[in-house]
Amino acid sequence: MQGRRHCGGMMACGHTRPQQVASSTDLSMKPSLVDAMPAKAAAWAGPLERALLPPPETASWAEVAADLRAALEGPPPLAGAPGGGAPLHKGLGLLLASDSAAATELAVDQLERIAPQPCASCLLRIGGGQLAQGGDDARGALQAALVATLRRCPSGALAVIDTAELIAHPPVLSVLINALSEQGHLTADGRQLSTTGMVVIVTMAAPQTVLAAAADEDAFKSAAKAHFVAVFSELGGESGSSEVQVTRQSNDARGLAEVVRRRFDLVVPLKSLQHVGH
Repeated sequence: MQGRRHCGGMMACGHTRPQQVASSTDLSMKPSLVDAMPAKAAAWAGPLERALLPPPETASWAEVAADLRAALEGPPPLAGAPGGGAPLHKGLGLLLASDSAAATELAVDQLERIAPQPCASCLLRIGGGQLAQGGDDARGALQAALVATLRRCPSGALAVIDTAELIAHPPVLSVLINALSEQGHLTADGRQLSTTGMVVIVTMAAPQTVLAAAADEDAFKSAAKAHFVAVFSELGGESGSSEVQVTRQSNDARGLAEVVRRRFDLVVPLKSLQHVGH
């Protein structure tokens, strides 16, 4: 649209230098997380905390919120490096677990409402059977949607993807693997679009056995990631598939899910229902 400024562009959303180094608030405590965190559009930090993250009632979740903000806003410039150090080359992957798809939908609705302009145009929501509209090429449909958002917002794109969409079309997991890999990119029209400035949030309805671990960050992260992989392990094959084909398809889906699991930099429970909308 003519005249529109995009999230992550110069001076848009308070982000004046899209390519910055990002890190945790404590480099010594979580080096692996620091290595995974790229620079992002700073304006998303507040809305994400308000709409999605649990209140910082425990030290662990307060620390996660600080890690997220540090990743989005970027750290101070490194000493001796003009304009900061070299940028890190990975998009930020976040697995968000809740007790129901409806609760997640309400929270993402709020995120969309409070997103600062012009960042609202940088939010992509994939759910409700959208990928089925791509027919037999759900993978192409997801890639096309991500590419369109990246073209609008190369340094502030935020994609929220319902796990149900991934379960219905397991091959699309390969798109997320590309998007969240080191020096990740997507290819369109023979050109590579970097995904290092993108945030990908995968939402997942989780059982109470997973959500009950939310009091402990490490236990919850482990349980949520394990459940994410497990739902792909339990998939049946396509209609008319032989037992051998079903087993192969299930193994393929699980293998892709295992790779995506390793791409998640943060795993958090959705803020409680009583806080949604506040």
